[in-house]
Amino acid sequence: MRGFPVATPGLQDLEVSAPHGGPLPSRFFKMLDGRLPDPQRADEVMISFRTRDRYHWHVGSRISFALADPSSNLASGGVKPGVVVSVRVVGINAASGDLVGVAGPGMMTSPAFEHEYTSKAATLELQTFKLRRGQADLGAFEAGVRKLAGGKLIEYTEIQSDLGQIKRSFHLQAVALWITCTVIGAVSLLIFGQSIARQVRIEADEYPALRSLGMTRRDLTWLGLVRALVVAVAAAGVALGAGILLSIATPFGLARVIEPNPGPWIPGGIVATGCGALVVAVMACAVFPSWRAASVVHRESSLSSSARPTLVSRVLGLVTGKPSPALGARFALEQGRGRATVPVRSSLTAAVVGIVVLLAALSVGMSVKHFAATPRLYGWTWDVAYDSGHAVSFEPGSKARDELVSDSSISDVSVGGIAGATFRLNGIGMDGISLDPVKGHLEPNILEGRSPTGLDEVVVGRKSLQQARAHVGSTVTVGLVGKKTTIPMHVVGVAVFPFDDDTSTIGEGLWMTAEALNRIAPEAKRDSAAIRFAPTTSKKAALERLKGRFEGDFAEADTPGGVTDYRRVSQVPLVLAGLLAALAVGTLAHLLVSSIHRRRRDLAILKALGFEKRQARGVVLWQAGVFTTVVLVIAAPLGWVVGRLAWNVIARYGGFDPAPVIPLGQFGITCGAALLVALAISLAPARVAARTPVAAVLRTE
Repeated sequence: MRGFPVATPGLQDLEVSAPHGGPLPSRFFKMLDGRLPDPQRADEVMISFRTRDRYHWHVGSRISFALADPSSNLASGGVKPGVVVSVRVVGINAASGDLVGVAGPGMMTSPAFEHEYTSKAATLELQTFKLRRGQADLGAFEAGVRKLAGGKLIEYTEIQSDLGQIKRSFHLQAVALWITCTVIGAVSLLIFGQSIARQVRIEADEYPALRSLGMTRRDLTWLGLVRALVVAVAAAGVALGAGILLSIATPFGLARVIEPNPGPWIPGGIVATGCGALVVAVMACAVFPSWRAASVVHRESSLSSSARPTLVSRVLGLVTGKPSPALGARFALEQGRGRATVPVRSSLTAAVVGIVVLLAALSVGMSVKHFAATPRLYGWTWDVAYDSGHAVSFEPGSKARDELVSDSSISDVSVGGIAGATFRLNGIGMDGISLDPVKGHLEPNILEGRSPTGLDEVVVGRKSLQQARAHVGSTVTVGLVGKKTTIPMHVVGVAVFPFDDDTSTIGEGLWMTAEALNRIAPEAKRDSAAIRFAPTTSKKAALERLKGRFEGDFAEADTPGGVTDYRRVSQVPLVLAGLLAALAVGTLAHLLVSSIHRRRRDLAILKALGFEKRQARGVVLWQAGVFTTVVLVIAAPLGWVVGRLAWNVIARYGGFDPAPVIPLGQFGITCGAALLVALAISLAPARVAARTPVAAVLRTE
């Protein structure tokens, strides 16, 4: 492969490459649209989906740009505009580097392009090697290549590490889906179990009559189980159909880009297991309620009015001075007795659980957005990271260091460097940095412990620490890939670093002082700096001044791929929690309908005593309002607590600073919407209650 640096402003990140010695086989590419470039055409190119999204190009787009002139000094970053080329996009593909965000926007040309422009533009030789012992040979391989290169610019990309980061990225999404589905499944089972218990209890009023006709306790138990079996089979059928339909639209986001066979997916084993588990779960939920209902010989026929009114109903009666609010509160919170019994407790439990999960999901979702928008939480505690590429030295007493320290527009500076190779901590590969404050106090975000100060002290990312089976206070061995030297070091803290490459991501990596790094890599120099500008300074103007004084790369905060992974999955809990909220709404609807049916005698008596239709409607509306208000009063604080705990667990798993957010605005909107939905649902039952036929009901009851 041969790379062609681009010199056009705004397109300098574009990575243009051409196959060397002939076209690459089509199996090397995951085509999303169009086709491969014609090997005989120099004006046809294929772009990655990242390039498509960044520049809004598509199949058929005509693009012109300047390649770097052959006289450009690529090692120092000096690129001069050269020959201008015009190409047409004929295909869009997905590549491994695009999937994890470690590669720039890519463009693949043809052998004809290479033949046409190799002599007219600056080029980079791109070669792929497979090492016999994998990463174990990497250090020796790099050393040998540097020796052969004779000082020329050499850069490496580990394909296996790319694949590992791709796996990490999608593993996070898979874990999020599994956890969410497990929680939703457990909560749904609780709600559905409560629904079965409510229905069995309501229908058990007829059991004494059936017992008198000769049915035994066992017969009545089986009656409840058979009813549950019918429901389970129907539910399995609906779930199967919904699963097949959803498989057409899944997976979502980036996973869909690389899915080899998008479309409907019907795995027989999973379908059979899932449907079987659903039937068994429903039947298990029905066993105890059916047995208990069949064991009741006689059901008490006392009216619910004989029970002592609740405090809420008494307060509402005193405050409003009207009967409808007080009776609505009693209908909402008192289960009644005998044939007027309504399963209030189970309905409250189911509704509270659904709303708690919904509010917790909102809290987690807002915390994810806050996390992605706050660089400090993922380790970017400075305004600018500067890498001179060995062109500038910040050693003690150096002119460059003194310039940074004396610059009034800069409030904090730390200097250090990198070893130029992958670190090994207890045999685990990871990125690492050295960083020493020289002005103010600037360091990565410490989560636990303290920053390193001694020659034998190191701070490690939480995930890397877990992989190395170590903890704060442990002694670990630290070295570099390709070097035999390893030294024992004490872990003095846990921090989060903004690493985002093919070796480490959020929660991984290590940090030590520059002098400690020199014990492992004596050749490592202080040629990099982390800079924070003064609050009153124009950051843009200060950065431009620094670029004019120092040669090298200045990087500002950018969302790492590891953070983007969390943002991708943040909507999953909300969607599934919305389903639970729908179940909670269904619970309320079932409660209202069953309450109106079972308390029709009470309503008939009230109407016989002079209750008007609007008062009967008011009873049901107040019932829905009081029930929902009680649910929200219980669920809101629980949702906040559960959401906070869940986000702390996620942050600990991911190795970053949690800083959970309380979305008070969204909580308020959700609670208000829940109350409005409850009142809307109650309109139909309220009309039914208002039309209760007094004479007919009193005759039958």
